[in-house]
Amino acid sequence: MKFKTNSEEFEKHRESITLNVSRWSERAACKSVGLDAFYDTEDSNLKRTAARYCRQCPVQNQCMYTAVILKEDHGVWGGFTPRQRRSFMKKFRSFAMKQGYDITDWNDKFASFLYRNTQIQKVEKILET
Repeated sequence: MKFKTNSEEFEKHRESITLNVSRWSERAACKSVGLDAFYDTEDSNLKRTAARYCRQCPVQNQCMYTAVILKEDHGVWGGFTPRQRRSFMKKFRSFAMKQGYDITDWNDKFASFLYRNTQIQKVEKILET
């Protein structure tokens, strides 16, 4: 999904998200696990890692939202592989437009909408469509 990255508002939001990673990641279930498990080249291995650590993680929602904002193309984030996140974003675009959102226009209202819909239960529901 392409946000208007030339938007000063988006860049400020993205910066704040980047700075917050160190705060929430201290509580992450994966904190004590080597990162290799989350960046495996095999999708099936990534799914096993996600099932083992992410599903019970107290910061899973923040992790997924961060991956979306930062356009993270690698590794497990929020319990989802890169392939799953790409599928989510493709379906999210259609979902957002049906809700009347212009996905290319970053603003606080859209940021809140995106955050609400990157909560794990919502992501799974959107992926089912």
